[in-house]
Amino acid sequence: MNNPSRLASLAATLALVPITSAACAQSGQGDPAFETLSASETRYNRVVQSIYGTPEQRSATEELLFFKVQQAISGCMRGEGAKYAITKFSGIARFSLTAPGDLTAFAPLSDDFGVADRLAQLAADGEPTNREFSSLTDKGRDEYLRALEGCQNAGQQFQGQSMPAGHDDLANRLIDALSKVERSAEVTAALAKYPACLAERSVKAPDWSALYLSVEKSFPPTPSAPTDVTKDPQWLKAREYEQRAAAADAECRSETREIAIIAAAPVLARFERDNAAALKGIGVHWSEAEAEVITMRQSLNAGD
Repeated sequence: MNNPSRLASLAATLALVPITSAACAQSGQGDPAFETLSASETRYNRVVQSIYGTPEQRSATEELLFFKVQQAISGCMRGEGAKYAITKFSGIARFSLTAPGDLTAFAPLSDDFGVADRLAQLAADGEPTNREFSSLTDKGRDEYLRALEGCQNAGQQFQGQSMPAGHDDLANRLIDALSKVERSAEVTAALAKYPACLAERSVKAPDWSALYLSVEKSFPPTPSAPTDVTKDPQWLKAREYEQRAAAADAECRSETREIAIIAAAPVLARFERDNAAALKGIGVHWSEAEAEVITMRQSLNAGD
């Protein structure tokens, strides 16, 4: 039988979003075409974080969306004479990476991809359960599920709010700009060596996105009941592969990424100038989400 809490989980969790820490240096000083690697990296991180937020900010935004949807469903179920308990938010977005467009030349370098930590958290949380539903008779469960099915769209107005207004347009423009840099002769030549370099380290993937997916697929299915998977042999083997793949990625792509980051400096300088107002507006959204989620938690804890 379908888990009613699983049916009600309308707030999809972001799966693929990696990000490095962003610095706060001021832009527009000197000629971007002659920026150092450090300055170029700072500019890149600043732009990416402005658009995608930090992992903590993305998690806060998703938590807001999740609870707004859950509250809407709960209210709808009360109208049907049924009790629906709001389930726990897992907050796995904090383990996400931000790789705009999954572009191999610009994807972040890290000791791992956050997959093991994310799946371990999901397993520890387990699938949400509904005690009210469990106590019902078979007839009562059928009636409950019919009511729940009718309430699934109660929070529809909140869908699409996991990202700030204007995010998709800016993100697409950034990806387009970075894609052109990635297709430049120098970056293309450096990227051509990547698959062979990985293969020399017993890791097979044509690009960064495929490597990330291979890491995800290496993990066993996540159990539905709360479970500590960190001692499971299959999970440990997959985590070892994740770390080995990340190490190979860093060895095989660090030089290419440096070339791409420096080449992107003048492009990103123009991007910041041309989109200054939009970038500022999105930044305000991320900050407000962090403050609003604190208020919502307090409201839920108070039983409002």
